[in-house]
Amino acid sequence: MGEQGTRYRAEDLQRRFGYTLEPGEQCLGVWTRHWIVLVRRAWWLLVLLMAIVGGGWLWIRRAEPGERAMPETLVVGLGLLVSIYILYAYVDWRNDALIMTDRRLVHLERTILVFRSQREAGLDRVQNVQVTVPSLLGTLLQYGEVAVETAARGSDIVFGPVSQPRQIQETIQSRVLELRAAFSEQRMRETVRRARARRQGKQTQGGESLPQRTRPRFRLLPPNPSIEDERIVWHKHAIFLFVRIFIPLALLLALMALAIAVFIPRRTPPLLWGMWGLGVLGLVLMVIWRYQVWLGDVYELTADRIHDIYRSPFGLFGETRRSTDLGRIQNITYEQPGLLAMLFHYGNVRIQTAGAEDLTFDRVPNPADVQRVIYQQQEKYRLRQQEQQWQEVLELLRIFREMEEESTEG
Repeated sequence: MGEQGTRYRAEDLQRRFGYTLEPGEQCLGVWTRHWIVLVRRAWWLLVLLMAIVGGGWLWIRRAEPGERAMPETLVVGLGLLVSIYILYAYVDWRNDALIMTDRRLVHLERTILVFRSQREAGLDRVQNVQVTVPSLLGTLLQYGEVAVETAARGSDIVFGPVSQPRQIQETIQSRVLELRAAFSEQRMRETVRRARARRQGKQTQGGESLPQRTRPRFRLLPPNPSIEDERIVWHKHAIFLFVRIFIPLALLLALMALAIAVFIPRRTPPLLWGMWGLGVLGLVLMVIWRYQVWLGDVYELTADRIHDIYRSPFGLFGETRRSTDLGRIQNITYEQPGLLAMLFHYGNVRIQTAGAEDLTFDRVPNPADVQRVIYQQQEKYRLRQQEQQWQEVLELLRIFREMEEESTEG
């Protein structure tokens, strides 16, 4: 029981775990938890089910023929409930996985209708892979925990217990070494190709595609995310704006109903109309203020940096901004805590960095998409940095070659 390095096609991976591969990305292996985890969760349920079946059988057997309806119904009902619980434990055990693609490691944790978490680490960020076998039983049954370390603080991927943890360790480490060697050679060749094309006056292919720009139009709620060139901005999910303004909007509607049903048909004193007007004005201002609070809490991604920004309403009290370079990002994790988060498709995205303070995008819509877009921008940034370094190397080689030619001619 449990999957050990199974390779999945993209559509099968999406159907089985709800994880979507990037274009051109390949799944190299999937590992699920050891069967001992399922046994620990469900053994007492199996014992309880056997007790219900055995005890119920004795009860029904001793009952009079005309009195067996109630015990039969009770035994079947309890047995069905326990069986559903056992099935739930089994599905929950199968939900969690460690996925290795040709680009990254992904740790999926899911509890049906309650929680979803996805932690990722690029293979190029992996610094060490450790294995822990917790006990003699783990040695006998060959299971343990695999911990993948990166430069981020407290951001290791820890998954287990899994079968054959040392084999998983060797698989990850060998893939990391292969990737680093292949990537360096690929980038060097690409840089040389582009340098030659520039010297020959040709336009290079394979430029980075920019995100589609959001068309500006009048709307109460801004696009989420809004995209302009390489600047992408997220707000908190609109449901939290609704929560903020629900009470003042409800009171405002109540005042309107009061005016229509009571004040207008009767001769209402000016004092009451004045109090009504002040109440309406106060509630309108409260709605506008709370809307501005929601609007000013944004998360921004550019070509080289990521920002967590809070602008006070109408800019009256300035803004606070926390930022980090894309090159400092080590891991990006998202989670959807609770049933409401799963139903309304919002969650928290945590950006873990090397040395600097971590950033958290709280309650953003479609956190899996946010995570993916940040990774894409980070990859573009990293490729630009690598290409710049290779350009510097090529320039040094060109200067060295010219100096050699000059010394030969002299």
